[in-house]
Amino acid sequence: MKHSSYVWRILVLALSFVVFSQFIPRMHGQAETGNRTPIIVTRLQLTHQTGAINDMPLFTPTADGLYRVSAYAEMTTLGTDGEICGYLNWVDGAGTQRADLIKNLNGTGPCLFVYQPSSATADTVISGKAGHPVAFEMGVFPPLSGSPEYSLLITVEQL
Repeated sequence: MKHSSYVWRILVLALSFVVFSQFIPRMHGQAETGNRTPIIVTRLQLTHQTGAINDMPLFTPTADGLYRVSAYAEMTTLGTDGEICGYLNWVDGAGTQRADLIKNLNGTGPCLFVYQPSSATADTVISGKAGHPVAFEMGVFPPLSGSPEYSLLITVEQL
């Protein structure tokens, strides 16, 4: 009888340890572990773009959280002069934020050079505030010449 009582107590203690160990990291602010897959919030594919895009909303978070914005841009038809630069705008706990949407592959900034074959890419993690749109813009500096075209692909994931 004493032996079965002892075994029962050990089983209860082991089970308690397993159950409570799941809550301890959350109670102490530690990261959760697991295979959680990011959720795709939106995808955007723009082709044959010939000029600026002014403050275009990507999405509006319904809850505060972390989001990854992945962007890729490429010149599809070359021009003779100008640059096309991408920026990301959002609101977090510190206020309005702005970052480069893309970075060209030679590492010199957030712009495509319209007079040479070029591509640009970036992944930016942001903390979005509920109710505040996350938007992007593509600026043109100086006015473009030579009829250039570019493509832009953006994917937003909730982390």
